[in-house]
Amino acid sequence: MDYLTFDPKKLIISMDGMNMATTVACHQHFKDTVGGFKVNHVSFNHLHTGSPNLMVDYKLYDIPNTVADVVNYLITMKADSVTINTNNSQSVFEALAPYADKIKLLGVTYLTSWTHNESYWIHNKGIGYMFERSIDLMRRYGFYGALCSPLDLHYFNDSNLKRLCPGVRFEDDMAGDQKRFATPNRALDDGADYVIMGRPIIQRYKDEFQPR
Repeated sequence: MDYLTFDPKKLIISMDGMNMATTVACHQHFKDTVGGFKVNHVSFNHLHTGSPNLMVDYKLYDIPNTVADVVNYLITMKADSVTINTNNSQSVFEALAPYADKIKLLGVTYLTSWTHNESYWIHNKGIGYMFERSIDLMRRYGFYGALCSPLDLHYFNDSNLKRLCPGVRFEDDMAGDQKRFATPNRALDDGADYVIMGRPIIQRYKDEFQPR
């Protein structure tokens, strides 16, 4: 991957917004090269059961039984990991705990499309409060890691949670719908274990894998 100046195994490719043919072609082209693929409700259904390294980005937020049923289904589909909205109730975290050794649970607290003021609109408190609460819950209930903006990595300095960063762009890319972002090298230098990139990667490599 000529455009990368870091280990491609630290890259998770976001497949949001791709059609079925492009999703399949992208996965086939990069499956042995990168660290994983972030798929949403649409793109997950385009890939076969057992496709390697799929992060199912559902940001699950519901009653305990529903969340547990979805996670159990994803385990049967051999998904590698699933994202969970950390604003769920404690009973949801309790329902998820038995699955922590069967699928990687990833917490989502603060979206990269949100500005610094969104936390006050949601909780009437700062970002630090939201992360303090969610990091404690993720630790207690066996989560593998968390998604966070590269600008929020400092909240995880004392945590063993893996840090996966969306909101990552090359220097010459527009921010798009991301409000808080950084370059991949900056994110990795600041402590990210993985960077999640979609459009910047797809645009540079589309001629290699786009179906014709």
